[in-house]
This record gives sequence, structure tokens and C-alpha cells, in this order.
Amino acid sequence: MFPGVPAGNFIFFTRRSYSDVADVRRGDVVLFDRVERDGKQYRYVWRVIGLPGDQIEIVRDLVMVNGQSLQRERLRQDGDLVIFREMNSNAIYEVAYPQHTNGKGQPTASVTVPEKHLFVLGDNRYDAVDSRYFGPISFSSIMGKKL
Repeated sequence: MFPGVPAGNFIFFTRRSYSDVADVRRGDVVLFDRVERDGKQYRYVWRVIGLPGDQIEIVRDLVMVNGQSLQRERLRQDGDLVIFREMNSNAIYEVAYPQHTNGKGQPTASVTVPEKHLFVLGDNRYDAVDSRYFGPISFSSIMGKKL
């Protein structure tokens, strides 16, 4: 989750922090479980980008929610990564993209988020297996919200 959560840091979550999917906000960082193709259950920490009913479009580093590109402002460089401030509704947070890339090999997404589901992305956008790969997550899979 770099740059939102730098490597080696601890994260505290409130368990069962949502009583309904309507309580989730864009920009929230959630902890959830997901069973992968190998049959094993894994725990993920990703940021909520889209809510039920939202239309999500992603091509390379362009992220659109309901037809609007998420606004970004370049902040700094950290090694080979460029850090941006991204704005999604009222949420403001930092995301990272590689300095040199043509976007090849990155998945695209075009989905309307189903009822009781959320679309999540990692903050280190080119180093995250997230909803671009496995689709929206079920609200019932959420175990907690980052404090």
C-alpha cells in the first residue's frame, strides 16, 4: 500500500466497522479476505475507489469513476516511483506510479460495481493485484477499516 502505508509500518483497523455497504466511503482503506485460485484464503489491504452502482473505467494510469477522471497532482519522486496526490470525491490520498512505463501488461477495467460490492485498488498502482484483476469485492468480505 505504499505510499499510503510505507513498508514496515503497522496498520490498525476497526473490526466490523461498517454495518451496511452504504457506510463505506471512497478513499477508505479496508481489510478483506479473498479465496484465490489456489484455494487458499488471503488477507488484503486496499483502498476503496468505487461504490455500488459506480461505473469504473481504467486504462493504464487513467482511472475514471462515473465518467470523471480522478484528479491527480504530482508531489515528488521516491526512487523509480512518482508519487501523486489523488482526489476521489471528498477523499484525498497518495498513489504511486513507476516513473518510466508505457502501461503495457497492466490490466484494464470497465465495470459497473454491483450491489453490495466495492471496487478496490492498491496505492502502488502497478504493483497491486486488486479489482482490476479479480473484480469488485463483496461487502461481506470486509473485516475492518483502517483507523
